[in-house]
Amino acid sequence: KKEEEFNIIRTQYEKNLNNERTLKTQAVNKLAEIMNRKDFKLDRKKVNMQDFKKKEKENRKLQLELNQEKEKFNQMVIKYQKELNEMQAQLVEESTYRNELQMQLDSKESDIEQLRSKILDLQQGMDSTSVASLQADEADGSVTESRIEGWLSIPNKGNIKRYGWKKQYVVVSSRKILFYNDEQDKEQSNPCMVLDIDKLFHVRPVTQGDVYRAETEEIPKIFQVKRLLAQFVRLVNVYLYTQGLTQIFTLFCFVLLLSDPICQRGRV
Repeated sequence: KKEEEFNIIRTQYEKNLNNERTLKTQAVNKLAEIMNRKDFKLDRKKVNMQDFKKKEKENRKLQLELNQEKEKFNQMVIKYQKELNEMQAQLVEESTYRNELQMQLDSKESDIEQLRSKILDLQQGMDSTSVASLQADEADGSVTESRIEGWLSIPNKGNIKRYGWKKQYVVVSSRKILFYNDEQDKEQSNPCMVLDIDKLFHVRPVTQGDVYRAETEEIPKIFQVKRLLAQFVRLVNVYLYTQGLTQIFTLFCFVLLLSDPICQRGRV
């Protein structure tokens, strides 16, 4: 009987021992599985970190190259902008110089035209009269002038009442109207403005509405010269203060009637 009890107890202990071994084995296997998974994640994370560092390094390199290219581009823009500004300044300077030379040439041509007219008058006088009568005519100052000249005024700035008028010496030839700051500039063939007769559109006396900033007593002495700028295809007004020199206004109208078909249709 005792032996049977002993066998039962032994069997029970063996069963419990086997259960413990089984549980232990399962626990070990589970732990090994978990550890394997953890190592895989660490390896994967390690691979991801290496790839990230590599990409980050490439990104820094590309960013550096981009900054270098931007710097090169900015330097190139500054260089070309400087060259462009220099070229524009040179162009303005050359254009101003060319305009000055052209106005001086116009002044010289006007002087040559006047001299030719005087020579022609002298030749005609020598053909029709004696040398003595010619000398008498010269003494009397009866040589015909081919142009009219005298003092006019133009607006000093836009506001006539505030800035007033600026006197200028004006010479009207057959093709040009030349404006000089003074007679000394005229002698030096240095006009400040030249108008082409063939580009004048019309000449007319002004009204109060045209020059509302002018004084009332000045209006009868002011007339408007409208000229055409071909390069812009637009009309530009030039207001002149005659100071009583009505013969210049008359000559302007006469020249326009001869040279401008629009004026011949009654636009003056």
